[in-house]
Amino acid sequence: MSTKKYDVIADFIDEMTGKIIPAGSIFEADEPRAERAKIALVISDRGNETHEDEVEGLVKLGGGYYELPNGEKIRGREKAIEALQALKAGESDGDEISSETDAGTDNLGGNESLSED
Repeated sequence: MSTKKYDVIADFIDEMTGKIIPAGSIFEADEPRAERAKIALVISDRGNETHEDEVEGLVKLGGGYYELPNGEKIRGREKAIEALQALKAGESDGDEISSETDAGTDNLGGNESLSED
């Protein structure tokens, strides 16, 4: 029997494995299991063979969290995709590092303690 992937909309315990399946993750099930989960209101009504959450470069961690190739964890699919695009474009960490460096220079550049005589 073939399986489909479904969005988990509420935490639940999988009846077959006994494991907790967190909201925001993907649940793969055959039709009878999926029907029971739909009735329990823990998965979405529709399933996809090729699930839209599978984006190259993102690792779905569950609970709505994704990991980028640089190891950064982000909550929310859209935010993760945006961050991945920024990372690929080279805009992500470079801006943050330069602004942190600038802030550090401001603290070192002011000779307030030396001018108090």
